Amino acid sequence: MQLDGVEGRSLLCWLLDHIDLESMTLRAGRGKELKFSKDVVRLVLGLPSAGSTPPTVFASEKSKQVLKFREVMN
Repeated sequence: MQLDGVEGRSLLCWLLDHIDLESMTLRAGRGKELKFSKDVVRLVLGLPSAGSTPPTVFASEKSKQVLKFREVMN
């Protein structure tokens, strides 16, 4: 896995620590929250807001992937 387009690993780790996957919310501080929606993804990332349905991922699999990603980052 390579992260050629990311300036610093600390940003990715911070994002992982501050995103609630259950509510799909980025919590940046007291009263500072960004709820992810298809419109937010389209506006911020420039990705289309329609298309194929993403696969279902269970919480246990998400946790495994986050741990794996953190291992790679350290």
